[in-house]
Amino acid sequence: ERAPLVEKVGERMSFQESAHYLVLSGTVEAAGTAGERPVLWSLTFNKKTGALSSYTLDRRELLEAPLEPCFNRALVENDLGAKLHLKSAVWRRPAFTLDHFSVEASGESYVVKVAYERIGGALVSLHYRIDADGTVSVTERMEDGGSLAEMPALFRFGVRFAMGGVYSNLDFFGYGPWENYIDRRSAALLGRYRQRVEDQYHYGYVRTQESGTHTGLHWLRILDDGGFGLELSSGEDFSASALPLSLEDLDVAILEGDPKEKNHNQQYGAPQHSLEVRKKAHESDRSQGKTYVHADLVQMGVGGVDSWGRTALPAYLIPAAPREFSLVLRPVTNR
Repeated sequence: ERAPLVEKVGERMSFQESAHYLVLSGTVEAAGTAGERPVLWSLTFNKKTGALSSYTLDRRELLEAPLEPCFNRALVENDLGAKLHLKSAVWRRPAFTLDHFSVEASGESYVVKVAYERIGGALVSLHYRIDADGTVSVTERMEDGGSLAEMPALFRFGVRFAMGGVYSNLDFFGYGPWENYIDRRSAALLGRYRQRVEDQYHYGYVRTQESGTHTGLHWLRILDDGGFGLELSSGEDFSASALPLSLEDLDVAILEGDPKEKNHNQQYGAPQHSLEVRKKAHESDRSQGKTYVHADLVQMGVGGVDSWGRTALPAYLIPAAPREFSLVLRPVTNR
């Protein structure tokens, strides 16, 4: 059953604001050995960047890297062959520079609005609604800034953040058990799955690349061994991944200014075998590592018509156009 987008409960939260930070906090009821108990939660926004930079639950930090928009992915072989790292470079590493930050009360909730400076012809914003039980409803918008339709296709439309490596368990309802994409999921089955983060990346790929996504998700929980963590849900099917490796760890495309070396297959890139990143993915049983989370309205198909120029089929591309994605983050205190 799909979780509702909004679930207001409890009393108003506390509000603290300084020149640099906005802090909202409150409690959520959690099951205990002698009955329900209040668990403290706290959210911190950086007012200089607009980022949701901290989410603590029971005084434990859930975010190791802030939540931010993401339109990029670690390029797959077919992306390299089509030179999408050049054609769609504007979406690869855009600077999300804050243009406007505001907060206002709305009933028993607070609404935080973050607008970024124009990226090419696109206007990107994140609106957060924070309820008294620690639920965060995030709405990401892309709007026309004058020439959006002239911009290249996106790799994905979503957000990303990182959690501590101890959040190493996945519980989700969607397509699985293996990774799947909008143009590569006919063999996947819709159901509930429980998996480990360390098993999400496919080390059989010779070159590091995008991996571990699941489509058709109704919800996804990212938990520690005690069932403590975050739940992601949406009012529509979404895709997501939770990997022990970052997009930057897996992306082999050269950066502007780097030596223009080519591989034997005539694709630009700095070769790195998937097994070279395995040690980092398993470091100290994840106690020292991170869990890198992507949640998307949609990610571009991986293609496969050929690997030396063709993109995914048109039905699986993401044209630059006005879009909106609503994602809900809920605290999970035990399961």
